[in-house]
Amino acid sequence: MDFEFSEDQRAVADLAEAIFRDHGTDEHIGRIYAAVEPFDASLWQSLAEAGFLAAIIPSECGGSGLGMLDLSLLLERQGASIASAPLWRHTIASLAIASFGDETLKQRLLPALCDGSAIASISAEPNSWSSVSAVPCAAGWSMTGTVCTVTMNRRTDVLVLPARLPNNAIGMFVVRPTDPAIKIIHGVATNYEAVADLTFDNFELTGDSLLNCKDPTNWLTPRAALAVAALQLGVTSEALKRTAAYVGEREQFGRAIGTFQAVAMRMADAYIQLELLRTAIWQLGWRLDQGLPVEAAARVAKYQAGEAGHMIGHVAQHYHGGVGADTSYPIHRFFLWSKALDLAGGGAEWQIEALAQKLPDQIGSDESLDS
Repeated sequence: MDFEFSEDQRAVADLAEAIFRDHGTDEHIGRIYAAVEPFDASLWQSLAEAGFLAAIIPSECGGSGLGMLDLSLLLERQGASIASAPLWRHTIASLAIASFGDETLKQRLLPALCDGSAIASISAEPNSWSSVSAVPCAAGWSMTGTVCTVTMNRRTDVLVLPARLPNNAIGMFVVRPTDPAIKIIHGVATNYEAVADLTFDNFELTGDSLLNCKDPTNWLTPRAALAVAALQLGVTSEALKRTAAYVGEREQFGRAIGTFQAVAMRMADAYIQLELLRTAIWQLGWRLDQGLPVEAAARVAKYQAGEAGHMIGHVAQHYHGGVGADTSYPIHRFFLWSKALDLAGGGAEWQIEALAQKLPDQIGSDESLDS
């Protein structure tokens, strides 16, 4: 069996690496993060020109028709540069519209989303989906409630927002957050991502705002898990790379600390965690693209993302000594990102508990094979 990436996939990964490297110097990232609301407009334009904003959109909808595994390669490169661009949320929100929107909605929104002139986001935190409800009304739907810390900035034109329906099911709605009837409080998360709290008070939406997705939870959750895990792979890989270089130079008692057995063994353990995460991502991405069961694979990938983020983030901070806590030194940004990605969508303990609860039902089934 050939586990190598195809020539096209390698070309995509190489181009993404070049783009993120050009926009990912420590000095440039520092300037972007120092803004009131971090967003790298020049990087966004470069991603649009490369076709990456429409990477996973079907070709018949104006996209490149790539798969989720291909997207993971892009996000890994973004994570390594910790570049400020809402790539995964934009692409998955656009995919939701392309997959489940009616023709009028797709024609109205997708061209601008594909060329980057409009920015989309999606609320992918299951715990918040019940905080907003939607009921039928004369206009189509009426939305009420407050959803907190949605990852979006003031430039976001389209938001895919899951909400509770009258039958207690979850529906995915397309919302225009620029509508003045929506009360928005903007902020910035600890990892420098722009976030917002949105309040709806009988906010009316047209009937085509509800996407025709019968099971939004099972569609969105594994794709979000893959995206978060791929970003985490890039973040922790770069953090570990920088730490390896640092311990090879920093001296104690006349020797580089990387030659100390305890340090070397801890670094080796961190590398093993990194490769476990990589394997889990490849498995999840492949299963998504093949239309196979993914619930367990998604939880395994998210668990490994949490474990790698926690361990490697702390190893990098610890072995950098005092400069690891110095906010003028770039390694702290990787720590903040690794912790944010660890907690996104539920941390490692939550994932392993959910897997344990499923285990009795999965033994002997095909789904058990993906863990």
